Amino acid sequence: MSVGGSARVRRERAVLDMGVSGVTAEALDLLAIQGSVQPVDWAGNGLPFGSHLLASDRFFTPVEVLAGADICVLGHKTATDLFGGDGPLDQSIWVNRSRCTVVGVLAELEATDPSQRGAVPADQHRHHNPVRRRAVRDPHSTGV
Repeated sequence: MSVGGSARVRRERAVLDMGVSGVTAEALDLLAIQGSVQPVDWAGNGLPFGSHLLASDRFFTPVEVLAGADICVLGHKTATDLFGGDGPLDQSIWVNRSRCTVVGVLAELEATDPSQRGAVPADQHRHHNPVRRRAVRDPHSTGV
């Protein structure tokens, strides 16, 4: 199960209409275990670990998910589109009408099998509020 929908993502004058997914702290590791995506030009042996899917900083912690922290992790292209050459970490963006602080950026990802699309799963046993907890998905990525 995934929790998501479409949203307007804004930073200053940059505005993107795109899909977003509400996720748990384990989502990045689960995505890596599925093996459906990997960093572009992945040269490692075997499947990448969840941390290999991050270009910078970090993903959500379980405490942040349970607390409904106003934070987000951006896809590689989304970060570039919104921030250009500026660093997005610890900067604020607006997802619809909710402000969130960027805590991480995903690496540029590619599908390991072009016929598959990755999906970030949401934990079925926790209540999610997708307006408050989001990983912003690149419209040009593999579903993350």
